[in-house]
Amino acid sequence: MPSVGSTGTSKSKRSLRLLIPVLSIVGLLVILGAVFLVVSDNGPVAAASAELEVVFNGTNCRYRGPAEIVEGGATFELTNESSIPISVVLFHFGDRVDFEAELDYLAVGADMDLSSGDLPVGGVLTPLNFLQSGSSLRSLVALDAGLYTVDCIRYPTAVPSALDDPDHAWRSGTIQVVP
Repeated sequence: MPSVGSTGTSKSKRSLRLLIPVLSIVGLLVILGAVFLVVSDNGPVAAASAELEVVFNGTNCRYRGPAEIVEGGATFELTNESSIPISVVLFHFGDRVDFEAELDYLAVGADMDLSSGDLPVGGVLTPLNFLQSGSSLRSLVALDAGLYTVDCIRYPTAVPSALDDPDHAWRSGTIQVVP
């Protein structure tokens, strides 16, 4: 007949055997989480190796890419999935105050109808390319240090001329380009 002490010891050993694998799994998850944080925050991406994509689907414009890039030549993959011809543009801001004022005016993820003169004050326009409906292309652009908005804009005519003002804009993202 087992004594009271041996039953307690047997339960303790069983609990210990169950606790070791659980602690091992928890430890492994903590280590993997720490590695993920270190790997996912490597700072700015070199412009030449950055994966930059802008997709317009008719209701919104999505920028997929890093938020911070080192200045240099970068290639954007542009796709127009809609039936609306659009232009994809960057507005370059050298001044954080003008940049923040522009984001207050048209936030990332928002869109708005435009009237003449609604283009950003303080921002220098860098056209990436004009896309007909259902088209895709690659566009190479030199990115200088500064702050950029990534926008899709629509013109009132299917093939805009230099005299046309855009009539609608979608703000898809921002990029900070560092020296």
